[in-house]
Order: sequence, then C-alpha cells, then structure tokens
Amino acid sequence: MKDYQYYTVNDFIDDVGFRNYVLRKNATDIAFWAQWIAENAHKKELIAEAEKLVLLFAAQTPPSVSNTETSEEWQKLWSRIETQQKEIEVEQPVLEPVLEPIEGGKNKWLWVAAASVALLATAAFLFFKKNPSSLPWESFGQYQSISEAKTDTFKVGKEKTATTIDFSGNTETSIKTPFGKTQQVTLPDGSTVLLNANSQLRFSKNWSKTEARMVWLNGEAEFSVKHYDVMQGSAQKFIVHTEGVKVEVIGTRFNLMSRGEKCKLALYEGKVELQLTKHPEQENIAITPNEVVQVDNGAVVRIIPIKKVEVYQAWTKQHFEFDDTPLSEVALLVENNYGVKFVFKEEALKNKRLTASIPDDDVAVLVKVICQIFNINNKQKAKEIIFETKN
Repeated sequence: MKDYQYYTVNDFIDDVGFRNYVLRKNATDIAFWAQWIAENAHKKELIAEAEKLVLLFAAQTPPSVSNTETSEEWQKLWSRIETQQKEIEVEQPVLEPVLEPIEGGKNKWLWVAAASVALLATAAFLFFKKNPSSLPWESFGQYQSISEAKTDTFKVGKEKTATTIDFSGNTETSIKTPFGKTQQVTLPDGSTVLLNANSQLRFSKNWSKTEARMVWLNGEAEFSVKHYDVMQGSAQKFIVHTEGVKVEVIGTRFNLMSRGEKCKLALYEGKVELQLTKHPEQENIAITPNEVVQVDNGAVVRIIPIKKVEVYQAWTKQHFEFDDTPLSEVALLVENNYGVKFVFKEEALKNKRLTASIPDDDVAVLVKVICQIFNINNKQKAKEIIFETKN
C-alpha cells in the first residue's frame, strides 16, 4: 500500500492514477484522488504544483501520440531530470532551438525540432520548480521569484477575468485594463469582447439597428460579434477602429492586437475586411477563417495561415504559448501585458526562437525557462529583466 503522505511532487507526477485524476481520464482515479485531497488539506500547495506540471507536460504531447508513446516520453523526461539533479555540478548541453524549414515547403517546419525544444522547456520548468536554489536568478534578494515581489512595484501575473461588465444602456463608454488584468465586456448588441491587459476599448452611444456598430481598440482583444439579420432591417456591419486600420466585421470571432503602429488579426470564424486608413487608395483586404494578417506602419506585411491557434488564444486562458517565436516578440508581449521590460545585452539574443507551453502566465517562470533553454544569465533591475550570455 502506497503511503501518499510522503509523496514528493516527483512522486505525484510519476503516479499514473494521479495523472489520470488531473487529466480526468479515469472515474475511479478521479474519485479516489478527489477524496484524498479533500482529507489532506495540508498537501494543498504540493498537489497544486504537481497538477500544474502534469498539465504542462500534457500540453506538450501531440494529439497523434499513443498512450504507449506518452508513457515512454514521461520516462525519458524524468530520466533526464533525475540525471540533472544527481549531476547538478556538471553543466548539461543545451539544444539550440532553431527550426529548419522543410525543403520545398513554405511555412512548414520540422515538428521533431519543435517537439525537442518544447520538451526541453518542460524539463527546465520542472527542474527549476523543484530546485529553487539552482535558479539562474541574480540580484533579486535571496533568489526571490518575481511573483514574490511587492505587487505595487512588479506586476507579473494576470488576474482571472473580472466579472462581465454589461454596458447595454447605450451610454458612451471607455474601459481600460491595467497591467496583468483582463476584462470581459458585453456590448449593447450582445456581442462580447475579452479585453487583454493594458488595453482600452471605447464605443459610442446611440447604437441602433439601422447604423453600423463601432468600437475603438488600443491594445488587444478577442471579439465574438453577434450577427444581425439584414432581412429584418438590422445593420450588418460591425466596425473596429485601430491605429491605421479599420476592421469591418460580419458576424464572426477573431483576435485583434493593435499596439502603436503594429496590428495583427487572427480570424477564427466568419469574415472580415481590413481597410488601411493610412493608404485609402488601396482596396480592402478580405481575410478568411484560419488566417492571420499583420500590418506594420499602416501597410500589410504578410497574410499567413494560422499554424497553431493556441498561440493567439493563450492570453485568454492565462498562460504562455510560443511557437518558434523570436525573443524580441516575447519581450514585446511581456512589456505590453505586464509592464516588465526584457533587455538583451547582446543583439543576437533577440533573434533566438522559443517554442514552449507554460500553463501559468508567471513571468518568473518564463524567465527561468528562457535562461535554461538558451543557457544564458539574467538579473533584475526595477522593472527590467536583463539577459546576457554566460561568461
């Protein structure tokens, strides 16, 4: 009979029944562990950490992988971590996360390379969680994590979405979210907007069924637009105004990011047209589902298919998702959403590319993963994280 009272995080994650409970795969295991956890409240923090790591690894497993292969991946991962723990004084080789394009295939990448980097990111996450004394974290108290810092000076994690605000009274409204907080808004027509951190949404009063519905966005939001029936005399257009771009919508769902002179729209459902307001001579650009359009300085840079929808939806679920993403873009995301600036002392570091899935939008964890994957150091100064290569 196993004595779960003496289980470590490692033991919980290695227990098949516990993994089944977390992933909701077996009714018996779910019932057993739910009762055990309820009776052992003093293990709450340990259980929470183990659950998070189980979900993290599950997120790294491709849908096509069989149960047998999943088991083998678990064994490989834990073998690697155990070896690293036992031989911590020996520096382990770090894989360079550079994906090579498949010859003759545009925008196609070798999944094996992506998977290996994702697995390394997972191992780094697990290792640092279990070995806080080994963190590559300098000049921040006694290896104090960012999440432990005073929240009035260093905001790092998004709060859960606040209660939905319903502005159906047709009054002029402006909603602005602070760093680290998202907000869901219900518009007068029943459409919903999930507003990301450090973003502002405005919409005018006196919406009617005979005029276009209009909102103004500065920041990032996920829209779910209600389709009006033209046959009933309702206005069909829904227009989002941003810096340099006007988005005309026909009943649809999409993610729109507009910060400064950069704009990116990922369309999940329906139809949208982009009008480049700085270049009125150009025709409107039609975007179809599962496409992403990027606009810089008022001009279209590229239109590409959505390779991994989780990358665009990650912020709505309070986690980080990166797919071959340059560290320069990672830095921009962190600065925009959390008010924390990433500084790279060597220009080449900005071009390093990250593939990782982290189920908790904790900047401290993200920093640790980056340092482990790319074998670099960091130090914290006020609201800046400075990255530099190891000497």
